[in-house]
Amino acid sequence: MMRSMFSAVSGLKTHQIRMDVIGNNIANVNTIGFKSGRVNFYEMFSQTMRGAAAPSSERGGTNPQQVGLGVSLSSIDTIHGQGNLQATSKTTDLAIQGNGFFVLEEAGTRYFTRAGAFDVDSQGNLVDQRGRMVQGWMATNGVFGSKDTATLTNIMVPVGQVIQATPTTNVVWAHNLDANAEVGFTRTTSVDVLDSLGRSHSITMSFRRTDGARETTNVTWGNNLDSGAAVNTTYSIDFDAYDDLGRAHTITVTFTKSGAQTWDWAATGPSGITGNTGTITFDGAGNFVSQTGGPVEFTPTGASLVSFDMDFSGLVHTAAPSDAAVTGTDGAAAGSVLNEWSWVASGPSGITNNTGTIVFDANGAVDTAFSGPVQFLPVGANAMSVTMDFSRVTQNGGESTLEYIDRDGSPMGTLGKITIDGTGVITGTYSNGQSQQIAQLCLANFANPGGLLKAGDNLYMSSNNSGPEQIGEAATGGRGSIIPSSLEMSNVDLAEEFTSMIVTQRGFQANSRVITASDEMLQDLVNLKR
Repeated sequence: MMRSMFSAVSGLKTHQIRMDVIGNNIANVNTIGFKSGRVNFYEMFSQTMRGAAAPSSERGGTNPQQVGLGVSLSSIDTIHGQGNLQATSKTTDLAIQGNGFFVLEEAGTRYFTRAGAFDVDSQGNLVDQRGRMVQGWMATNGVFGSKDTATLTNIMVPVGQVIQATPTTNVVWAHNLDANAEVGFTRTTSVDVLDSLGRSHSITMSFRRTDGARETTNVTWGNNLDSGAAVNTTYSIDFDAYDDLGRAHTITVTFTKSGAQTWDWAATGPSGITGNTGTITFDGAGNFVSQTGGPVEFTPTGASLVSFDMDFSGLVHTAAPSDAAVTGTDGAAAGSVLNEWSWVASGPSGITNNTGTIVFDANGAVDTAFSGPVQFLPVGANAMSVTMDFSRVTQNGGESTLEYIDRDGSPMGTLGKITIDGTGVITGTYSNGQSQQIAQLCLANFANPGGLLKAGDNLYMSSNNSGPEQIGEAATGGRGSIIPSSLEMSNVDLAEEFTSMIVTQRGFQANSRVITASDEMLQDLVNLKR
């Protein structure tokens, strides 16, 4: 009799605990990140009344006779199944799709949670609803260092943070230059570039159709001027100098003996020519010593200023007939290279490396482009070096529409808003239009999540049977991905809980009836004495 009563009492106790777990599940049906519990029972020891007997040649075997002594609590499991995700409009609301836990820290103690209802406090810390610090890795100037447990730190979102200005180093040009344009046609446009202080400097770009035309910039001379000639003896020679349209202009240079070791020179021809006279001096051995005059300059109609130096250092002065001649000139006529445009950058003071050429192939695509980089030194800032990228420019018949389409560099900016991606990377968008990585949340995984200790406030702590936390980036190492602007709801299934509640209630009632029946039987036994 007593065995049945004690068995029933154990049944009452275990079913009461199961009802407690069910009640807790139902109470947390709307708790974000909550994981439901489940109670498992196991049979207690059994009293053996007769052991098993082996069969013999005369009799068969018999089974043991045992009476169970009740039920006991086997385990209370936490079911870490995925809860439904609910979209929100808050950037710092985060959910985990898959395995893993957010990592929090408070007073040196590390906690883990699936509840991602985070916020930013007055100091910029990313915290949970009780102020615990969310853990992860911070970037320096948009770049992450080592990502391991040793480098975990509090996540900060520095609202109002200033990002320094970055200078322009590259300008991309695109669109068309008219293939029908005549030599000398010029397309002028401009681009604003930024220095290291974020200040703007306008560079004017002039693109001129040349088709290989080269302006003469230097003329070299060689051979002899007669040392035995009488004073006032003259010697003349002609050569062609080219303007930037590739047109030739005949220059006549007249050498006049003016002293024992000196000759005067004079260049004539184009209208308005200047810098066109000087003197050449030789030593007693007939070697060149010095010269004066130049550079020779004139402005042809419809073209730019032509300016070239006269280099007489190759002349000698010996007692032989004068045969001085041009031995080198760098000018060229149009047509020497087809489909060529020259460019000149101007604007900032002291600009250098500011000329180049663009040559197109027969299909109108850039064949070769020679350029800077354009350089200048802004006052109070670092030296500028800007590469001009013409790889996207075309030359086709039609309107000349060439202009810049992109340039790097940015002024100072202030952090305005943040976004969070599926790997937990927090990216800041600044007032200057730039974006930069700020931080990255980490996730922790466990070999046995069911072994975690519940610590209240939707928190867990590691235990001896959970295994150590495996901390890393989301979407790696079996960890799930992070869903921004979402929260994970409780995984409690009300239909299942109500069904379990009914079964548990019936089990409790049945065990109480066993106690009642056993009591009545004991009462009948006592009444036998009467």
